[in-house]
Amino acid sequence: MAKLKGPMEKYLEKFSKARIEFDKNDEEVEVVYIYTERFTAESLYSSKENFNDFSEKIKSLYSVSFADPIVMEKYAAGTVSNEVSFQNTVKLQSLRCAHKNPFSAFIVMDNNNDSVVGYEIIGNGDQPNTGETAYLFNKNYHRSATMKDVGYENVGALVLEYGAEQYQRQSMVNQRYNKETDNFEGGEIFTKVQATSRIDNPGSSTILKNLGFKNIGNSFKFGHDRYDWEKDYQTEDILLTGSHDQNDNSF
Repeated sequence: MAKLKGPMEKYLEKFSKARIEFDKNDEEVEVVYIYTERFTAESLYSSKENFNDFSEKIKSLYSVSFADPIVMEKYAAGTVSNEVSFQNTVKLQSLRCAHKNPFSAFIVMDNNNDSVVGYEIIGNGDQPNTGETAYLFNKNYHRSATMKDVGYENVGALVLEYGAEQYQRQSMVNQRYNKETDNFEGGEIFTKVQATSRIDNPGSSTILKNLGFKNIGNSFKFGHDRYDWEKDYQTEDILLTGSHDQNDNSF
């Protein structure tokens, strides 16, 4: 009997292997880049704390995702975020980035025209040793006639490459920021990632199934029935060769 193809093998039938690099930005803060064929995900970071002072790129992220009712319709509570809520999200993710916490968010860009494509994250989860992934993509990239499999390409690189690398590095997830020590502390070694998708959002469920997530039950959250998903890195063959800069050991 032929061996069933794993999530990474299926992904590589459509896309080249993603590349992960670490580099310092203009403010000497180390950021992470995940390069795929068509997109670049880079750490969401701003030294500014007020929405009006954010870069045009970050303001554009707000416009095309968190402030767009079509994009937010099936995400969390299904309502748009106001500027203050988004401002707090950016502040938290920037704090994580500045402290080299690997479980922080990314802003996704189109390599062809530098437009903002969306937001993705493997962040803290509700269970020990477990992170949670979430993602939002500009509606112009939803089932586009010219840009297919946008979610699969980006979330695949995030989960199959970046997430697997954090598992191999035994990175600590679910750490909490301690203001007194100005550091992230506690947490557990990362071994799993979870996600939820609304039952009426088959596209998101398909992405998660293709990436090796298993349905572990159903739940009712934010007024809707949802599928609960989990990917356990301990039970899969992890293929990472050549995915990142072998000379970098910054995490």
